[in-house]
Amino acid sequence: RFPAVERDFSLVLADGTAFDQVARVIRSLAIPELDRVEAVDLFRGKSIPAGKFSLLVRVTFQSHTATLTLAQIEEFSTRIVRALEKELSASLRSQ
Repeated sequence: RFPAVERDFSLVLADGTAFDQVARVIRSLAIPELDRVEAVDLFRGKSIPAGKFSLLVRVTFQSHTATLTLAQIEEFSTRIVRALEKELSASLRSQ
């Protein structure tokens, strides 16, 4: 009834960081509207610093009681990025 919203996060992570660690940090935020966390793509190349890799993570939010607002999605996204920065020293990949 209420549409799901997907957000992609292109993260730069230290080699050896597992997707399970990323998903655990995101789920630990206990965002009730969090529906899915998926690894979409992994990239290593010259645009990524040595000892690091890029992981594209797709997060799906959905409420069963209301349509999510842009402000809510932005707040969830900010919380996710801050937690990943703090817990895994992740950074967002610049294009």
